[in-house]
Amino acid sequence: MALVTGIEIDDRHLKVVQGESEATQIKVNKFFLLNFTSLSQELPQIVSSLKKINISSRRTILFIPRTKFSVHYVSFPTQNPEELNEMAKFRAKRQLLYTKEEIMHGFRAIGRDGTGTKTMLLVVRETVVQNYLKVFNEAKINPTIVTINALGLANWFELIFPQQNKDICLVDLDNYSTVVSILNRGKLVFSREVNKGWEQFKGDDSRIVEIASEIQYTISAYEKEEFGPKIQEFLVTGVSKGREKLAQALQETLGKEIRFLSPLEKFNLAETEKEEFFKAEEQHSLAKVLGCFSSEEDFEINLISKIEKKPAGIKISLPAFSPAMQKFLVYLWFFLAVGFIFFWEAHRQKVYLYQLRSQFRLISKRIESLEEKQKIINLILDHLRRPASFLEVFKELTGSLPPQTFLQRLDFRSERNELKISGFAGSSEEITRLLDNLQNCPLFKNVNQKYVRAGREGYTFQIDLQIK
Repeated sequence: MALVTGIEIDDRHLKVVQGESEATQIKVNKFFLLNFTSLSQELPQIVSSLKKINISSRRTILFIPRTKFSVHYVSFPTQNPEELNEMAKFRAKRQLLYTKEEIMHGFRAIGRDGTGTKTMLLVVRETVVQNYLKVFNEAKINPTIVTINALGLANWFELIFPQQNKDICLVDLDNYSTVVSILNRGKLVFSREVNKGWEQFKGDDSRIVEIASEIQYTISAYEKEEFGPKIQEFLVTGVSKGREKLAQALQETLGKEIRFLSPLEKFNLAETEKEEFFKAEEQHSLAKVLGCFSSEEDFEINLISKIEKKPAGIKISLPAFSPAMQKFLVYLWFFLAVGFIFFWEAHRQKVYLYQLRSQFRLISKRIESLEEKQKIINLILDHLRRPASFLEVFKELTGSLPPQTFLQRLDFRSERNELKISGFAGSSEEITRLLDNLQNCPLFKNVNQKYVRAGREGYTFQIDLQIK
């Protein structure tokens, strides 16, 4: 049987499972859970703990949070895998305000549209992935697959129900978050992570309605997508102390029958680890990390293949030569190197002049784009010099955005501490929701909707506000 290790990490927890998988037989023989408050500040302690558990499997899957990804649902006019990959790469570069070297992307086909393909495109900053990988590199652990945690949740469900033909809404309640995934015949087609979990309502059952409302909003957003199948069944899993309560709240909110299920069901647990599993399940979800036992074909999104690998140094061993021959070879190498440098410099200048002529033809088209980027850079630098952190403001702005709402422009007036945001939304309801989120945010005041204009593909809007 093949030894498999699954690791799920976020900004507060680290979960590790290890077991053997062969066909339908899965035996989980090792479990580890670590809680921390800061990944960067507690890095030495986390690395030390990982070294102690002795992870040695050849197949190691790392799951990172859905909230770190920007997810887009895009149709491409091709079904050719190579063309899809190139189109996805081009589209990914347009989704985030970074260069192509600073982002990573993955995608999976979720349907066909005539001669085209409907895809779920995931975009993430490379530094986000590298920050997580740094933990495991220092612990001498080399993940073979790095993917989104929602895919682990979908794979877990397929392990439990391998022949599922219904379209399922799967809700996974975790300690500080809740992942909502829509599965079409067991395959992930839509996902969202809500930043509310068991910790938010374990002492106050009335607050569970807030999570149920967020899930209802997610389902409404999904149903607006034309390519989405109709949801036929609802299932809740995750924290054992809260999944039944969440299922009841959802049943009242949606008016539909909601089932709940333990993530550990149908897994063969080692006797020495059972107590640890059940104890952890009271406060945490284990469904996503248990999805590691799926076959490699189920991990279509693997970011590890996108990370540039630097070639190892080349060692050259030369035979022994006499001192005179060594001196001759040194001079020969020197003159060859100098000749090559002169030749290469001449060739480089020729190529440079050719490229320069080509660039002059395109430079007029790029001036406007560069000016816009310069405005954004100046805005960021201006706010970074201020006592108040502009990064907090930017984080609150992006955190307030509904799933199908995008910012296109930010204008800041320092004398009045006023910020104008312009963007695009799929519906007017999403703009109303964004306006409510900004009004309830403690960092902003005097939030006013300047205008909303309907277009062919959605709505453009402008909102004025002041930073406290």
